[in-house]
Amino acid sequence: MPHNILLYGATGFSGQMIAGEGRAMGMSNMQSNGEFRMVLAARNGEKLAEVAARNCMEFRDFGLDDIDEVTRQLDGI
Repeated sequence: MPHNILLYGATGFSGQMIAGEGRAMGMSNMQSNGEFRMVLAARNGEKLAEVAARNCMEFRDFGLDDIDEVTRQLDGI
């Protein structure tokens, strides 16, 4: 069972670069035999969906202002 890593801020320049590197290292949904799987997160759901599709990764769209929502979104991470 892979360990999940959440990358929050995946829609920014650095986040997109990190997501691409994660895919290259076998952390996408397409490469399920790896030890780690990257899950992308950010506030902008539309842009996040594009980044996630490009990298074949799951994504979670949420802000950081509601602690209960953040806690829910961290389930499984």
